Amino acid sequence: MNKELQPDTFYDEPSEMADDIRLTVDVKRKLGKFSLDVQFEHDRSRGILGILGSSGCGKSMTLKCISGVVRPDRGYIALGDHVWYSSADRIFVKPRDRGVGHLFQDYALFPNMTVRDNVLAGMRREKNENFAQVESLLQSFYILDQADKYPRELSGGQKQRAALARVFASKPSILLLDEPFSALDEYIRYQLEQNLFEFLERYDGIVLYVSHNRDEIRRFCDQVVVMEDGRVISYMPVVNLFESPWHFSSARLAGVRNFSHVEKRDTHEIFAKEWNTSLTLHHPVPDDIRLVGVRESAVRIVIPDEHPIGPHLARMPYNVFNATVLRIVSGITSDTAVLLPHDQDSDELFGKMFVTIDKTHPPLRVGDSVEIAISETDIMCLK
Repeated sequence: MNKELQPDTFYDEPSEMADDIRLTVDVKRKLGKFSLDVQFEHDRSRGILGILGSSGCGKSMTLKCISGVVRPDRGYIALGDHVWYSSADRIFVKPRDRGVGHLFQDYALFPNMTVRDNVLAGMRREKNENFAQVESLLQSFYILDQADKYPRELSGGQKQRAALARVFASKPSILLLDEPFSALDEYIRYQLEQNLFEFLERYDGIVLYVSHNRDEIRRFCDQVVVMEDGRVISYMPVVNLFESPWHFSSARLAGVRNFSHVEKRDTHEIFAKEWNTSLTLHHPVPDDIRLVGVRESAVRIVIPDEHPIGPHLARMPYNVFNATVLRIVSGITSDTAVLLPHDQDSDELFGKMFVTIDKTHPPLRVGDSVEIAISETDIMCLK
């Protein structure tokens, strides 16, 4: 994300934060059987921070702890020198005094106010002084024609746009965006994404962007925290999540679908248990390896009388082994072949292999025996 500041009528107040302002989060919160135990630090020089995880992993609760909506059981939260919460020092700054712009999943619009008044409520100046800015914000978020309506009269997408406008109207010191596009159809999503890009490029504070959608994280974020069962399992640049995830959960969230438990055999050799085959890796195998992962696009079905991976990759070392076709899933521009490398019971997560094939590929039938090839450089070692 480009952080070069540009003139913007919505963020014209002088920034009081240093360039290296840092958000520190170290909180614990128990809710029934669920336990949140999250620690991370992030400064705005690292760009937008995404929080990625499956539903129920604690992403939204983490944001609520930061904004003050939920009070942790114990821990510490600070933005720069401003301590918002410290159980040790008995500090708890109320949400309205934190200067946080928080977009909730349920929008949290005031039901007895019109869209215009909801946005005005997010501003700190006199109503008549803000009126022109409100009109401009409503237009930017494609909601001006709904300005005099109440939340109960709006669609889900319209409510979300109104909530986004109110968040940006408050000129927050930190932005917490919780699934900002979850209720939008494809057309308006594209329009609002472009709008949000422009606002975030001009925004001069820390941004946390929660999503379970890896494509959104890839488009908007520079760094990413991956969460699982209430805990942070990794903090890394977004590019690393998609190119070289080191944890099983991170790989799944990054879109990897082919997994097998393994045991290390040698410096560059492993045995994939569910695939019942030995694999050679280009890089040294770590001692703490638990699984391997391979992307669908990295698995190639060998076509008889042709080199398994094409003439342009003919010199690249690869692993070749047999599999049986279980089914073919048709797509618009390509199909997915579901293969079973080993004749045994297997679930969708371990053992089965998913392979992307284009529409020009020779036809495959259920029960066909095929050879598959995987380059030594395309095998991910996972914990």
